Amino acid sequence: ASEYWTSLRDTAQYYIGLSSIGFASDPAVVQEHIRSYMDYLRQTSIYLQQQPTYK
Repeated sequence: ASEYWTSLRDTAQYYIGLSSIGFASDPAVVQEHIRSYMDYLRQTSIYLQQQPTYK
């Protein structure tokens, strides 16, 4: 599961970086990126919920 957290962090940094290089000026682009990122978060959540928990 740690590789998924690393991927999640890297993906978040990518989307945060987009706003700093000017993509945020186009609302349609921003909305599409947010939608894509939310889909990614949902997929990651489903994967993590399917993993066994160790106590």
